[in-house]
Amino acid sequence: MEDKKWWEKIPDGGIYEDAGTGIYFYKENDKLKTSLEFHIGAGGDPDVFEAWTKTKS
Repeated sequence: MEDKKWWEKIPDGGIYEDAGTGIYFYKENDKLKTSLEFHIGAGGDPDVFEAWTKTKS
């Protein structure tokens, strides 16, 4: 049996905070997703999210 990757262990609808970035994600259809609205609603800092999105572009 193959070991699951770490994100596969999170149930759909589960919330995950990335310790390295401080960004909040949720799992939907076996994928991690996020948005500014979700991140803030989960207790995240909007400035951290904005800085993170700049590093992704």
